[in-house]
Amino acid sequence: MEKILRPQFVLVLCLVLSSMQAYAQEGKCRLNIGASLHPYYSWTKNIVGDEANVTSIIPPGSDPHAYQPLPSDMKKLENLDVVIVNGVGHDEFIKPMLKAIENDKLVVIDTSKGLPLIPVFGKHYDFEGNDGKVSYNSHTYIAITGAIQQMQMIARKLGRLCPDQAGEFVRNVRAYSMKLRNLLQSALMRIDMLDLNKLRIATVHDGYSYLFQELGIEVSAVVQPRHGVKPSARQLQDTIKRIKRAKVNVLFGELDYEKKYIDIIYKETGCRLYALSHISNGEYTKEFFEQAMRRNIDAIVAALTEVSGGSNPGDMSGQMQDNMSRQMQNASQQMQNSVQENLKDTVPTMQQKQMSERMNQQVQDTTKQMQKTVQEKLKDSIPTMQQKQMNKRMNQQLRDTKAQMQGAMQEGLQETLPAMQQQQVKERMDQQMQDMQKGMLENLAPEAPQQQDKDQ
Repeated sequence: MEKILRPQFVLVLCLVLSSMQAYAQEGKCRLNIGASLHPYYSWTKNIVGDEANVTSIIPPGSDPHAYQPLPSDMKKLENLDVVIVNGVGHDEFIKPMLKAIENDKLVVIDTSKGLPLIPVFGKHYDFEGNDGKVSYNSHTYIAITGAIQQMQMIARKLGRLCPDQAGEFVRNVRAYSMKLRNLLQSALMRIDMLDLNKLRIATVHDGYSYLFQELGIEVSAVVQPRHGVKPSARQLQDTIKRIKRAKVNVLFGELDYEKKYIDIIYKETGCRLYALSHISNGEYTKEFFEQAMRRNIDAIVAALTEVSGGSNPGDMSGQMQDNMSRQMQNASQQMQNSVQENLKDTVPTMQQKQMSERMNQQVQDTTKQMQKTVQEKLKDSIPTMQQKQMNKRMNQQLRDTKAQMQGAMQEGLQETLPAMQQQQVKERMDQQMQDMQKGMLENLAPEAPQQQDKDQ
């Protein structure tokens, strides 16, 4: 009898476990999210991880300005819970689609809401008193600061739809934002070392204004009236005149812009030419936005370095700053991971305050030591003004690192933590801060003498 029952019992147990697993999966919030543009796809994948399904609205390689929706696109839209759109004209194809579908429950997230928009080149702001209609630049996604603002808003709205996952969405945004801030911070540190008094730039079209604005660079002329619209002979001639009048010496084109127009401009003006990505073509991937922005920023820094005529104090300082930024990012991320792994229960407010004070003191001590060492090692190889600029940037980076550590601690501490476990976490964080400092000093030590020899 037992031999007969055992297989039956095992079968019943398997069915029960399978039903429980299916029920758990069914009860978990799992959104189907659509993205109208490449950046929104990358941002959303980084926000939700594996906790939601993310899909693109239009196929890879399609021009969002000229795209004509297919029946399959409409069906895709009808099956979504959320769609993320530009909101200021860069994905006009989505508007008639939203009107045509029958999906009353679809949540539309307009990424432009709450952003500080800038006018299209040559237009005006509302406060300038012109009664004409203001045309705002729709390329809000080609920037680091703007991207972070939009991702935070997306995470908040998705968190309201899935409250149980809201905390994870916020943590993911924080980690991804730190990577992007590090990218921007590294570029600003390198740009600060350059003499850009003679810099005058023009762009093929008005797609990079937000990025140049946060880099502190003025755009003197724009070639193309709108994206995808070829300039007429008269417009091209007017642009060449503006370039000459403004003494433009760098022209930023697009990777897919027609070469003949660039050749004409180069022949007439002699501008240096650099290509930037519009971040709207290629495969949809989680990494696409970060990779494209890194290439854009590297191209801009390379152009500015060339224009500065070698006033950058050697490749050493740029490489050193990159290494310092990367080490700080890695150390901060390791500390966050330690907090998340070790502090799983709630700690009383008093203990949270004590640990916060310790972390503050650690960062302050490390800041002073690093600044002192950098000043000693670089005082003969980098001018005083540039040393001050580097110290200012280091201060900001360490403040950002401290904020990240504190944020992770506040989220991770939830219930009482044994004293021994607190000590283990403190020791780990002490060691990580020491490793961060040691790594930075190792990057400084072999490079500074080379620069000093070069100056001699």
